[in-house]
Amino acid sequence: MIYSKLYLQKKTSLVPLFVVWGICLLFLGLVIRSQKTSFQTPVISETLKRREIVNLTSNQIGIFWESASAEGGWVRYGEKEDELDKIAYDERDLAPATLAYTYHYAVLKNLKANTDYYYQIVNSKGAYADNRSKPFFMKTPHQNSQKYSFKPAYGKATLASGLSARNIFVLLQIEDKRPLLVLTKETGEWLIPLHILVDRMSGKIVSDISDKLKVEIEYLGEGNQSSIVTSTLAGIAPMQQTIVLGKNYRLLAKGEVLAATDKESSGSKPVFFVSYPIENGIIPASRPLINGGGIPGNDVFVFINSKPQFAFRTNVDKSGKWRVLPDTPMGAGTYIATVTSKDERGGKVTVQRNFTIAKSGEQVLGVATGEPTLVPTAVISPSLSPTIVITSTPQVTPSPAPSLSVTPKPTLAISPTTVMTYPTVQPSPQTPRTGGSSSIPIITSFSLIIMGVGLMLVF
Repeated sequence: MIYSKLYLQKKTSLVPLFVVWGICLLFLGLVIRSQKTSFQTPVISETLKRREIVNLTSNQIGIFWESASAEGGWVRYGEKEDELDKIAYDERDLAPATLAYTYHYAVLKNLKANTDYYYQIVNSKGAYADNRSKPFFMKTPHQNSQKYSFKPAYGKATLASGLSARNIFVLLQIEDKRPLLVLTKETGEWLIPLHILVDRMSGKIVSDISDKLKVEIEYLGEGNQSSIVTSTLAGIAPMQQTIVLGKNYRLLAKGEVLAATDKESSGSKPVFFVSYPIENGIIPASRPLINGGGIPGNDVFVFINSKPQFAFRTNVDKSGKWRVLPDTPMGAGTYIATVTSKDERGGKVTVQRNFTIAKSGEQVLGVATGEPTLVPTAVISPSLSPTIVITSTPQVTPSPAPSLSVTPKPTLAISPTTVMTYPTVQPSPQTPRTGGSSSIPIITSFSLIIMGVGLMLVF
């Protein structure tokens, strides 16, 4: 019978064949779709304390967030809401190992201009989401070659102990623009270029900026090491005043300090300040001059952690000035001067200054007056092989005092820096990974077997 069919070339019906092929294609489509949606991570019920889009350009999106507790975190993103197939780790991490922080920063790089992007902020438990349990969304601005010739924002921060504030986030908010973010260096210094700013509402790159724009700078470090500085754009490009973490500041246009307060009194309008000594200054005389300004008639208390300890009380004169000059000489070494007074509303104001008295016979560049001079200062960064880095620090010396000869021999004041350590968090076995799944070849092979069986049944 079969030979006769072949001889007669009887046509076989192709309907069953098309049915089998259709079922197989539908099955493969469902498998591929399930694989795409598997790129999303289960949503957790926890919420973030803070989330900001920072350093936004046409080809990158910076994401800064604050978690309720220290944890490892990363970002999954993509151009489609159901296909988040790329991963961006915290800029301080060495992927895939992650460290536990409360403040996090990741950058989505090599993006397309004027394109929608979806992203999830992920920890070892799952993903944070918006109020609809959906991934977050952001759009890159149009490509724009507009750049400003404005000077970059620059500053320096120290801890209350006088050590450099390293690896501290500096978040710069400029009125209604998208914020800019940077980490401080080993020396506590930071620099933020101002060549691209994006309007927060329109999402467009701003064509021009003014030095009169109001700014707010947040210093954010682990362990409540934070400060807030308010000023104008002109006052931070560059910022003349060294910021001591734990205090809030208001700056004039030229970077002069209008006020420095403890956080507990930051709600008032203080006008108290310390002029000399400057932060980390080196003084060639054994009796350091300490002076500044405040509310006329208010008491000023000065305490120096010397041996024996120096404590003195004076008053602000009618012109709003005060000064203290110790009667007893102080030996060479590093000291902290703590100065306390009140603002115009009676709130407590405390300012600290770290300074060094040079050894007898050492030569310091400049003369012993209140004029600032540059003195090289050595800073040792702890490592297996200590390296000495020489940086220039403005030096103010007191007056009156005898003139000193100037020689090119620098005085090195060595001070250790603090090393911030964080616990290492290894991603759980559920850490999302890009790429395909090992189940696809198995399912594909099974589908081919079904197709083969179908063909055998047809023929």
